[in-house]
Amino acid sequence: MVNSKILKKINFFADLNPDELKSVSEIVNVKSFSPGDVVFSENVSGGELFIIQKGKVKITKMIHEMEKQTLTILKENEFFGELSLLDGRQHSATAEALTKLELLTIEKVAFDNFIKNNPVGGYKILRVMTIVIAGLLRQMDSKFIDMIKYVWGGGLV
Repeated sequence: MVNSKILKKINFFADLNPDELKSVSEIVNVKSFSPGDVVFSENVSGGELFIIQKGKVKITKMIHEMEKQTLTILKENEFFGELSLLDGRQHSATAEALTKLELLTIEKVAFDNFIKNNPVGGYKILRVMTIVIAGLLRQMDSKFIDMIKYVWGGGLV
């Protein structure tokens, strides 16, 4: 359990009222990692959301048999693992600690129960996740179009 005053300072929980913060604080845990530790691996079952309280995380994806591509570097107040939390499927990438890392975590079963018992608070959290995911999709769309323009000389777009 994490103090609700700590959670209030994190963007992910900023819209929650005191009662919702108290309820969510009961399902949040803290995990620590050292630089180089793998938080989770690509293609391994997930089911946990991670919010960076301290440190940096590198998200990578295998592009060839032994070649990893860095997708992004995440820092304090950012979250990852949300797709596996939402759909229960395997992680689509690997998360590795770049620095000493302190993460707040929420497991899928606890999150699902939170939403069931606190639908308004659950909506507020899901809204934050949706906005971030939508922003990532827009960035990917833009990069994809830029790639098409580059490959085809702008002829198709």
